[in-house]
Amino acid sequence: MLDPRFASADNGRRNRAANPPPKAWGVGRVAFFARIDKIRAELAQGWPLTAVYARHKEALGIGYWGFCRLVVRHAADARPVPIKAVKAPVPSVEGPDAHAGQQPPRTFNHDPIERPGDYERLFGARKR
Repeated sequence: MLDPRFASADNGRRNRAANPPPKAWGVGRVAFFARIDKIRAELAQGWPLTAVYARHKEALGIGYWGFCRLVVRHAADARPVPIKAVKAPVPSVEGPDAHAGQQPPRTFNHDPIERPGDYERLFGARKR
């Protein structure tokens, strides 16, 4: 195995050809705005963000995270509104037999002051 410090000169050229220099800052944003109408249309049709990004990845030259940020900032209104879970309709109570056997929930209010007769009512007569 060759030591990378002693690699030949043409090997360095091949690596540079495989990895082109990074684009100038902001070029991806400009490319995004050039395609924003098409991106908005795809989002409005219901395409997932990953699929839209995959279609435009090469032309944009930005990462998925940056693409998501640009969509949230500039094209979020094109995304369809998520469908919320629909709750089952509550049947109306039409009389005393509507829910036979069910009673309304009891409420409990703690009163820390002992009133006359509370002990006997709860526990029976006091043993002395």
